[in-house]
Amino acid sequence: MEQFVHNLRRKPEHIRQRILILTMVVLMALVLVLWFATLGNRFAGGKSTARSSASPFSMLKSAVSGIFQKDATPVPDGSYNQPVEITPIQ
Repeated sequence: MEQFVHNLRRKPEHIRQRILILTMVVLMALVLVLWFATLGNRFAGGKSTARSSASPFSMLKSAVSGIFQKDATPVPDGSYNQPVEITPIQ
């Protein structure tokens, strides 16, 4: 490994950049292949030993949907802003 790094350092910069990009593409492809391979278990109803919890996207969706709810009481200018009551900490 030490010899490989030594030989890599002696190469011109444009060659090192090509090696870097190729390495990144290969590693990212490996990550995607592993992700897609395990994705089938999630949708096939496979049982997992890990604790089941809400996905981050569903939590984000519920948080954002609360902002845009139409059941808020409109104020005279037609907007849906509601006053917030701030109480001081004692």
